[in-house]
Amino acid sequence: MFVKKTQAQINAMTDAEADTYATEKAAHETQENKAAIDSAVKAGVEALKTDLDKTIAEKQKEVDTLKETVETQGVKIVELSKSTSEGKMDSLENLFKEKYDEAVSGESHTVKEGFSMDTSKAIASTDVMSVNTINSTDFPAAGSTGVVGAGVQTLMGRLLGYFGYRSPASKILDLVDVQPMDSAVLIVINETVTGTAEITTECKLKPIVKETFATQEKSAEPVAVMWFTTTKLRRFFPALVNRMVQKFSELVNDKLPNVVLDAVKAGASAFTPVAALAINSNPNNYDAMGAVIATVENLGFNVSAFMMNPIAWRNMKQEKTADGVYTLQNGQSVNILQNGLDWGGVYIPIIKDSTLGVDEFVTGDIFSTVKVGVDSVLMYMETDGRTDAVATNAATGLSRNIRTHVLEKFFAVIIPDATKIGLVKDTFTNVKTLITKAP
Repeated sequence: MFVKKTQAQINAMTDAEADTYATEKAAHETQENKAAIDSAVKAGVEALKTDLDKTIAEKQKEVDTLKETVETQGVKIVELSKSTSEGKMDSLENLFKEKYDEAVSGESHTVKEGFSMDTSKAIASTDVMSVNTINSTDFPAAGSTGVVGAGVQTLMGRLLGYFGYRSPASKILDLVDVQPMDSAVLIVINETVTGTAEITTECKLKPIVKETFATQEKSAEPVAVMWFTTTKLRRFFPALVNRMVQKFSELVNDKLPNVVLDAVKAGASAFTPVAALAINSNPNNYDAMGAVIATVENLGFNVSAFMMNPIAWRNMKQEKTADGVYTLQNGQSVNILQNGLDWGGVYIPIIKDSTLGVDEFVTGDIFSTVKVGVDSVLMYMETDGRTDAVATNAATGLSRNIRTHVLEKFFAVIIPDATKIGLVKDTFTNVKTLITKAP
């Protein structure tokens, strides 16, 4: 146990005793300080706990008081609501109507339930503001006053987009062999072989064969459009100018398959019948399809598709016999199943193309016989002034703030002469005439 020494006792100590005493004194003082801190902390915690318990009790008392007040007021509100609903209190709408009628008629009535309205000035029907002016037929007296002009209504309207007529586009590009138009000319080589191979016995002269080659070319041509704008249009209506570029680009891209189909129709072969096909005295369109397909197959080609007008397809699909039976039902010799033709177990797609005439058709080995080059670049060019037939006129050009725009895409269509017999373009009427059995 530490015993505190006097100064005289400390002076009488040796150095070692003095060091030992100092160490013991420091340890004793540290212990005393720790005990004092623990005691102070304990006392503080007890005081805080006492205050917190007191505060919680006070707040709980306040909550209980508020709860009691709310419950009391709720009961009063319910009672007041019942009392009000049982009375004969007019609605605000009825009171307003009454005061409006007073103002129009000039009569005076007592205002009820504390509702008041200034009736010193008469209210005319034309004081009513509406979007558009309503006439006296739809609204009493002189009608209402329209306050929203047509320009304001348009300005605050909702724009849903651009709408216009749709031009039919051929589906021929889905069937032909499309190649990149990265050269100015498409070239095919038609080869002709003379002679055939034969079985030869010993020492017999073998057959002589030969082959000739001939080139066939088609230069690239543009599908193009040109239009003119003023600088004011370009400056203040850029969205419309951009829409023109978009829309005119669609014109070029939509026109491309149509011009390809025109080239196919011009280069295809007409139907050439053989006598053996004339087996029916009254052939229909199904018989015509079968005759054409058989003829193409007989030439060594495979029919990849049969293109016809949607109306012709509908008429064939829904054709009935005199007793109301569909002629293309299952079990017939030529069947249209969904959007294809069942030809002896071979499915031949029927392509509905609205750019063909109702009586026209195109069929054959379309992919093998039609080669199309299409440029991947849609060229867009601008220049000052007009570049058309009146470009030399001084009244046109940049002096008139005119700008010229051009869009174009190059393409070429080539149908090799050696294979064009595998591509047929004709009409159902003509084919039926050619395959009708003689009486």
